Amino acid sequence: MNWNLHRAMLNSYFVIIRDYDPYLLMKNNSGFFAHDPTSSLNKEDVEGVLSYFEEEEDYVKCKEINNFIKTKWSLENIKKK
Repeated sequence: MNWNLHRAMLNSYFVIIRDYDPYLLMKNNSGFFAHDPTSSLNKEDVEGVLSYFEEEEDYVKCKEINNFIKTKWSLENIKKK
């Protein structure tokens, strides 16, 4: 099984944005991710996925990821206040 950056980014996108089960992705595709799906999600990992899709000029995914980032981390900041 060869490591594939595009597959890793897609897998992370599907887990983060589309709420796919990472274990099913590992079973059905390659088990590569751009983030660690077994630990808590951090903003830097999501921004890395965003950066990749910006380079790919996949603006639909970029919009979804940007909305996710704004929603998730702005809500956490509101809860802390």
